[in-house]
Amino acid sequence: MPSLPRPLLACRLVALGIDGAVIGGYVAVLFATTMAVYYTTSGGVPDLFSAIGVAGAHGIAFATLTAPVGLYLFGTEATRQATVGKRVAGLVVTSRTGRRAGPGALAVRTIAKLAPWELAHWAVFRTIYYEEYLGHSPPGIVLAALYAANLLLVGYVAAVLLTRGRRGPHDYLARTAVARAAKP
Repeated sequence: MPSLPRPLLACRLVALGIDGAVIGGYVAVLFATTMAVYYTTSGGVPDLFSAIGVAGAHGIAFATLTAPVGLYLFGTEATRQATVGKRVAGLVVTSRTGRRAGPGALAVRTIAKLAPWELAHWAVFRTIYYEEYLGHSPPGIVLAALYAANLLLVGYVAAVLLTRGRRGPHDYLARTAVARAAKP
């Protein structure tokens, strides 16, 4: 008896887990390398907030974490229509009409996908700065940004669930969708 294909939502979860492992592996290597450099060159972790300020520290995090992850997402979807996780799960990113998504749409998709993550980084860096360096709670805008990032994440998950794995908010903005890859 032939097996039925896995529901699209289940495939999306498999892809998310695999891509999470790929990105987590990158983060682990980045962290280990950074710590090794810090401890061999200066004997410990430098105080980046004092040295380059909260915006500088956030800029380093963006350049070493968010930007490479964005390049991974954009690069794999632009060249192969799928991240490593999506390829393993048998999925591709397409235009809303089912054709290959163009680079502009994929750029919008990637930026929209990473926006909640980057908003959370912005808020967390400022929360640490206000509490640890200024000795008081951050202003309301920082806490509002942190709550907004979490609400956006909930909205992303809800949209994917409501569309049974086909589209998240980033797909609506970019006019893309996730579909099963054609069998070779």
